[in-house]
Amino acid sequence: TSFDDTELGLPPTLLRGLQEMNFVRPSKIQAASIPKIWSGRELLAQSHNGTGKTACFSLGMLKAIDAEPVPQALCLCPTRELAKQIAEEVAKMGKYLLAESGIRIKVILREERYAAGDKLTEQIVIGTPGKVWTLISMRVMPIEKLKVFVLDEADEMLMLGGLGDTTKRIRQRLPKSVQTLFFSATWTDEVKRFAKQMSAVSGRDWAQIEVKRNFIFSDQVRQMYYVANGVKEKEQRLAEILNIVTVGQCIIFVHTRDTVERLGAMLEENGHTVSMLHGRMEEKARDKVLVDFRAGTTRFLITTNVLARGVDGPAVTLVIQFDMPTK
Repeated sequence: TSFDDTELGLPPTLLRGLQEMNFVRPSKIQAASIPKIWSGRELLAQSHNGTGKTACFSLGMLKAIDAEPVPQALCLCPTRELAKQIAEEVAKMGKYLLAESGIRIKVILREERYAAGDKLTEQIVIGTPGKVWTLISMRVMPIEKLKVFVLDEADEMLMLGGLGDTTKRIRQRLPKSVQTLFFSATWTDEVKRFAKQMSAVSGRDWAQIEVKRNFIFSDQVRQMYYVANGVKEKEQRLAEILNIVTVGQCIIFVHTRDTVERLGAMLEENGHTVSMLHGRMEEKARDKVLVDFRAGTTRFLITTNVLARGVDGPAVTLVIQFDMPTK
């Protein structure tokens, strides 16, 4: 199967954008979900990171909307970093469609301020649940013309306290006719209940797709672990690895803000260029960290799970879990 197969029905303007991104053959999740999305089905997809799911709902949003200056597609995700990256991907895929039609994309950022009477006129809106709910409640974001509602990383939103409840409130406020596309990397009982509550609002049946792990190309990634006795030995091992191993760029995941700062200071003392990221940083500071890291200004990024889902680093050749994942 290729993206220009008639079964997928991609218009030439979208095909040109995909070709520029070097998309040739759809992945399992793309081949299975795109026809269902474009036929208007409610979609429930369990899809691990690395399967190409962003393209599924991005193409779904791009095909569903028209040039009327009002929100028509809404995508919710757990973090601002992921929201900004999704917007970048949609803009790349839709490059020629957007230029031809005048359709625009809006990323909702927490620090932005709106006054009574303001109205969003962008057709595609991407953001985190809290700020989106605020704008809907203020009537800054009109919802009457919404056609597509996307939930990305639904399991992560349920883990981050309150985001699941806010997402449910948003869905209940939207028109019943809205097509819901639900993506989750894991399939826990809590996620199943959440999906059932989402589907109950529309009253329509879901098409369900699952991509098993053996269809993800993780055999290209070499995985190793080291056993250490206590934090001090972990830090010593980390310093030894980073002094020996030649890497392009490296992301190091830890549990807490204190560990981010402690390891960052240690690596800087050893002569490394380091970026640090955690959820308590100011929004603009978080944005600058990612801009600098992607530009290659620093080689090492130490972060909490604020960056754990879906954010790409094209030059990253090494990922280290300094603290063992708990979920």
